[in-house]
Amino acid sequence: KYGELSEKVETGNYSTEYTDGTYSGYIFGDYNLFRELNEDLLRIYHYQERTSQMLEKVEANIDLFKIAGNENKCKIYKKIKSVVSKRDIHSLYDYTAVNHYINYDASSALLLIYIALVMPAVFSEEKEIHDLLDTTKMGHKKTEKWKLTFALIHNLILSFIVFTVDFMWFALFFGVEEMSAKLYYMSEYEYTWIQCTIWEYVLILLMMKLIATGTFGILCAVASRYIKKYMQSTAVCILSSIILMQTAGNMLNPVNLIQGRNYFKQPAYVSLAGATMPLVLIALIC
Repeated sequence: KYGELSEKVETGNYSTEYTDGTYSGYIFGDYNLFRELNEDLLRIYHYQERTSQMLEKVEANIDLFKIAGNENKCKIYKKIKSVVSKRDIHSLYDYTAVNHYINYDASSALLLIYIALVMPAVFSEEKEIHDLLDTTKMGHKKTEKWKLTFALIHNLILSFIVFTVDFMWFALFFGVEEMSAKLYYMSEYEYTWIQCTIWEYVLILLMMKLIATGTFGILCAVASRYIKKYMQSTAVCILSSIILMQTAGNMLNPVNLIQGRNYFKQPAYVSLAGATMPLVLIALIC
């Protein structure tokens, strides 16, 4: 069927009007549907062949680094080999909804801006108020600790609600299929280092986003505490959120955790103190 449609499209010998007997209503629409299906089937069919070619390169790198005496690199490539060598894809599903959700960052950007607006309102204080708190039983230091705790809880709960609603909307409009399949069934994650299901991966990304928004909220709170003036604090926090979004990729940038998918698409290991560990763990620590 795909070959027939491909020939018609290539020669231009097809009707652009509504056509009975087609799946989409149009010949060109059917061509696109079957083209995507054909690409996915070929990807699955040739997966073992591509994996074997990749493992040959990995073996060559192991031998090369053994000769060079680089044990750390040897450990990294041996880890990649152990992770990828036993994989195979047996089924085909449509992961459009999950893929869109994983790559969707608009809500995260809005959350960062919201936090940048709210934190200064909570933590910026005029000197008179600051001095007044010193006269109370709790004092300003203990009061600020409680404020920081509740602000962190507020940010985490709000972020959890927003990210959960995002997933529900994507599932409603695009549909969700076979979330219990292994993550490497998705084309973008064929050679991922992590051994988990798609459901587990979505939950991992959710946790990383919560850590990112919580960390950013604390940074805004600290900045507001020392700047004190609301307008100046707000300007600094908003500017910081924009800079962090624009410079994502730096290890110390919490926005990296919002775009945490970038740590999982390819084998990414580092050798530290004799141990081989995923790069994402270093990012979380930093």
